[in-house]
Amino acid sequence: VDDAGLPLSFDNQLVGQQLGEVVFQFGLKEAREIGWLPEYTVHHHGVRLTDAERRDYEQVSRKVTDAADHLTSAGFQTAQAWRLAAKGGKGGPLAQGFIGALAARKDFLYRISERSRVAARIAEEALQREIPPRMLLFHERVAEAGALYEELQRRLPQTPMALEHSELPAAARRSALARFRTGEVNVLVSVKSLVEGIDVPDADVGVSVASSSSVRQRIQTLGRVLRRRFDGGVKQAEMHVIYAHDTVDE
Repeated sequence: VDDAGLPLSFDNQLVGQQLGEVVFQFGLKEAREIGWLPEYTVHHHGVRLTDAERRDYEQVSRKVTDAADHLTSAGFQTAQAWRLAAKGGKGGPLAQGFIGALAARKDFLYRISERSRVAARIAEEALQREIPPRMLLFHERVAEAGALYEELQRRLPQTPMALEHSELPAAARRSALARFRTGEVNVLVSVKSLVEGIDVPDADVGVSVASSSSVRQRIQTLGRVLRRRFDGGVKQAEMHVIYAHDTVDE
């Protein structure tokens, strides 16, 4: 990002300056047209907050607004908060307060009750198909991923499934991925650690139970269900995105 906290173009980034200008671009549209990616659909599911959650959401949002006002009253822009927090100095504490308030609101939205219920319902309906798909369900937090896994086990006791996240022993993580790869289990619940840097087996349906606003991470998550089949079969991939209706999450 630049000094104002705004994204830099590739040519203005350090990598771009070292490697030179972009000489060729190959996008999602082109990849689909030549058959390198399967057909896919993206479904968005807006879940509502309970009355109690709505009151709590408004309270944490007021803290964000107050922190933003304190920052701007001191002559800084909210887009500068991350740079100011890292740099320290006069605006450092105000920037840290604003970032902390944003993080608290984000964590609150990750934990709203309807996310797991809707995710479980999506899984239930998908697994009732004549040929049950292989499913990946992603959450942003380990605790919530664990709670979702338990909810799915309760609702779908006959469905083999596995849990994978960074706080599990390495052997347990490898076992979960191996069982999903071989088809021993066809539902895998994980957190964003699975999105970045891990070779994940092929899946037909992805459910983003809670996701970052990072475009890069959203693309990586979608990419987990857009792997092409090479056995001659035709794949129709699905991505389900769950978000909190009438909040900043939307």
